[in-house]
Amino acid sequence: MILMKLKTTKNVIPDSLAGRLRESSPQDPVGNLLCRATKMCIPPNPRPASLQILGLPSACTQPPASMTSKRGVLWMVVTAFFLGFLSLQGLCQQQKEKDLPNVLWLVIEDMSPQFLGAYGNKTVKTPAMDNFMEQAVRFDAAFSTGALCSPSRYTIITGTRTYEYGTGHHRSLFPIPGHIEGFPKYLREAGYYTTNNYKTDYNHAEHWPMTRSSWDENSQEAGWWSRAEGQPFFSVFNFNNTHQSRTFTNPYPLYEEQVLDHLAPNERIAAADIELPAFYKDTPALQKELSRTYNALKKVDKEIDTLLTRLEKEGLKESTLIFFYSDHGGGSLRSKGQPTSLGYRVPFAVWVPEKYRHMVPWKMGETMTEPVCFEDLAPTMLSIAGIPVPRYMKGRPFIGTVPEESRNYIVSSVDRSGEAPDLSRSITDGQYIYTRIFRPDLPEAKWQKYFDFSQSRQLMRNYAWKGKLDTLQSAMFGNRPIESLYHIKDDPWQIKDLARDPAYGNKLAEMRKALDRHLLASKDVMFIPEYEAMEISKSTTLHEFRQSPYYPFEEIYRVASLVGKEGTSEEQLKYLQSGNKFIRFWAAVGLGLHKHAKRDLNILKRALEDDSPPVSIEIAAILFKQGKDKKAARLLRAMIWHENPYLTWQAMYHILNMERSVGVYFHDDVAEMFKVRKKEKGYIALALDAAELYLFMHDGRPLYYERFW
Repeated sequence: MILMKLKTTKNVIPDSLAGRLRESSPQDPVGNLLCRATKMCIPPNPRPASLQILGLPSACTQPPASMTSKRGVLWMVVTAFFLGFLSLQGLCQQQKEKDLPNVLWLVIEDMSPQFLGAYGNKTVKTPAMDNFMEQAVRFDAAFSTGALCSPSRYTIITGTRTYEYGTGHHRSLFPIPGHIEGFPKYLREAGYYTTNNYKTDYNHAEHWPMTRSSWDENSQEAGWWSRAEGQPFFSVFNFNNTHQSRTFTNPYPLYEEQVLDHLAPNERIAAADIELPAFYKDTPALQKELSRTYNALKKVDKEIDTLLTRLEKEGLKESTLIFFYSDHGGGSLRSKGQPTSLGYRVPFAVWVPEKYRHMVPWKMGETMTEPVCFEDLAPTMLSIAGIPVPRYMKGRPFIGTVPEESRNYIVSSVDRSGEAPDLSRSITDGQYIYTRIFRPDLPEAKWQKYFDFSQSRQLMRNYAWKGKLDTLQSAMFGNRPIESLYHIKDDPWQIKDLARDPAYGNKLAEMRKALDRHLLASKDVMFIPEYEAMEISKSTTLHEFRQSPYYPFEEIYRVASLVGKEGTSEEQLKYLQSGNKFIRFWAAVGLGLHKHAKRDLNILKRALEDDSPPVSIEIAAILFKQGKDKKAARLLRAMIWHENPYLTWQAMYHILNMERSVGVYFHDDVAEMFKVRKKEKGYIALALDAAELYLFMHDGRPLYYERFW
């Protein structure tokens, strides 16, 4: 428990600590008790709450008659001692607050390090960021725990893993246990002034209460400048001009208005100067699209320069630790939302002023290869402030109290992104990254409105339909291999998959086993279908459910690991008879990747009656795609109109991904559902966006956005 610093100069002991004092033993010296409870000095107060709790008179009361006796004199001495002790402790606290460093976070969005000059890019113009990273400690193996903003930001604010708390889908509102706090709350209680400018996106049911408890200010105007004089601050600034909306999705004229028009002609990067990664088709149109990323970086570079200049002019730089990073990998093709280092790896640097260099084991200007990840940020911030790290945070603080043991691996995850389902897990040692795909039936370039609205994605899809892409470029539109292995430094654009190279067989096996061990120990709760997760969340949290006997994860994981493997259909048909619906679900997902003989199809037809709707939808999709089964068709049509939008979405996404000649069967139902449901207030966008994409693909109906960000 930490003493709360109020906005005034006065301080009080929180009610929760007062309660602990009331329950404490009278033999326990109050000073020792307070120091153990708070690990801080007790601040002064004109009417100290501790005196009221102990029954001591405050400075504003008349002394009792007993004070004239010897016993009363002794009592006065004791009282004076405690008042002096508390005053001394107050001075101690004031001195400690003076020694607490300020912390500034510079957070850019949707950016891979390959685009920055400090990481070797020769085309981009980012002198402010490059200069900062040259003076700071640069981390070459820094990874987001998710490849999308909301799962990443959940981990950043809580210091916990999405796949242990059910917060992996972008976006979702599942509840989390009540004891999980946003780490800035602990900083506030320790006396920090905390500000966020201004993105939150914390991805759970209690996100608004967490936002309120975490920040003194959370707005587009928030900054350190509103704190009390001498008060330490923690200020976050999110620079959104590198967000995918600007660099990839928004119409080009809007990008010009938001980014390009803010740059002088000599600051702009011309499309012809862009060197496209090999997974792009090399055309002027795609060069023009990728140049948006370079110019957005230039605009952000100028904004960062302005903020750092203000910090220095106000004389605060030499008392401020500065962090710079991106919230996940880039917003271009094969990056955002993808389970490779293009989706996870981020630029990351920390500058520490001379006054606080005793906190770090490195020299400024060094480059670190030891892996760090977003799970480490919350405990690191608490370590900087000298605050004990809660037990539920499992990351490693890398500033302040640095643990002696080194980390061997970092695990990152991708789950549903908008209306595009996925479940992929990756593990890296900083040199190699291994990924296991549990939904190989879905392509890398999954249908998703926010991505498919972009000119880049539409151009690549058109080239693919016309057969104008090479093997590497067209791979993003086909089924994915169940596992991949890439060397991060030697292959920064993830071009050469080493998973099928015999020379890397030992490394592949090593990292596969390491990932298995981690997921089994974590009891990854994201293997529950989202409809079932919603039902569970009505009575408990997914974090608590995953630890119950109702979630036999070892067996669920065994069956999920069969997905995409050849020669497993007999085993999956056996698991389809399991008494556990999650096991049956993953058996059904795996069966969807096999061609089935008549005997197997008869078994699948009986499984249509499954009492778990997600299972029956998976089976119906198999039966309709492989034989246009009439009973399966009726079930899918019923799901298109189901009152539960998660079931509609699951069915719609299967229909969306069917061959056009097969999926056209559902055209009239999809068109009518989209017309009716888009008028319903509060109907979730997952199902509607999938329906809109279906009509875009089948009818050429333009995708529509009411507003752009």
